[in-house]
Amino acid sequence: MKIVSSMLKIRIFSIAALYCLLMGVMGCVTEVPVASVSVSPSSLSLTEGESSQLQATVSPSDATDPSLYWTSSDNSVASVTSSGRVSAMKPGSATITAKAGEKSGTCRITVNAKVIPVSSITLSKTELALTEGDSETLTATVKPDDATDKTVTWSSSDQTVASVDAAGKVTAKKAGTATITAKAGDKTATCKINVEAKVIPVSSITLDKSELTLTEGDSETLTATVKPDDATDKTVTWSSSDQTVASVDAAGKVTANKAGSATITAKAGEQSVSCEVTVKQKGLDGGNPEAFGNENKQW
Repeated sequence: MKIVSSMLKIRIFSIAALYCLLMGVMGCVTEVPVASVSVSPSSLSLTEGESSQLQATVSPSDATDPSLYWTSSDNSVASVTSSGRVSAMKPGSATITAKAGEKSGTCRITVNAKVIPVSSITLSKTELALTEGDSETLTATVKPDDATDKTVTWSSSDQTVASVDAAGKVTAKKAGTATITAKAGDKTATCKINVEAKVIPVSSITLDKSELTLTEGDSETLTATVKPDDATDKTVTWSSSDQTVASVDAAGKVTANKAGSATITAKAGEQSVSCEVTVKQKGLDGGNPEAFGNENKQW
């Protein structure tokens, strides 16, 4: 029994000695601190919705604890995962930091707005008829609804016929045709404009005489005045109620044909005016036939 007890004590002592030796050796191991952390790339531009993997290098390579911890200065602009993957959230800038020990490295992230191009543009009308002086506004529809830049620019193929402003308001200038073009992004839409001449109606017509007395064979020209001065059609047409008594030509010249009365009418547009014409018989003595008969009797 004494021999067994002695051997047990020796084993316990040996194990204790070995433990002490191991602990002594471990106590002599020196930690290797992180000297630097670098992030690649050091700056990066992304568009909303994009992502990219950052790489971090810890020096020295045998640092005791090279574990990395990633953070973002603004997660609403750019977020980062524990593995260093960056996701662009919205336009702006943020700094991504990779830290190991007491050292850190950074990457400057710039996030640009996502550009959504215009896919199409249409107009409320593809053809439009206007009268000189009139105007009408065209409406442009740009797709998609969330296109980055939906600005519409307007132009006319002939500003003298039809002009267009920045809001799509088309104004008819003179008779003719023109093409209005609306452009958004690299897409266009057109509308054909037909401009008709403005009709300014005759408001009145007057004659220089309302009554006229002529002798058979004589003639006189009536003068017609049409208002307004800028009436579209100032053409005057003449007529007589009895051409055998008094006729009238296209220039308003009245000719007395035989004794009697007639009405001369001048018309322009929807307006008319008249002159009462009295034609006297032409005689050798002032138009008195009895004087000629008496002379014959005396002779």
